[in-house]
Amino acid sequence: YFFVSSYEVELKKPDPGIYQLVAKETGLKPDEIMICDDKEKNVDLISELGFVPYVYENIESFKEKLENLQIL
Repeated sequence: YFFVSSYEVELKKPDPGIYQLVAKETGLKPDEIMICDDKEKNVDLISELGFVPYVYENIESFKEKLENLQIL
């Protein structure tokens, strides 16, 4: 798991730089990174940048998504 605080890196969503920073810092390709957000507009950008998007709704559906991706 990798966590980025927008406050610490001085980038805010939906600035693409915050997502690109995650790829750079982890050494992973965007299609290997799932990024969760509860705002549809941010998830649309995440998808356009090639990351695996997920709109957070509740913990149950989030756990199901992680299981489907074989993360849990």
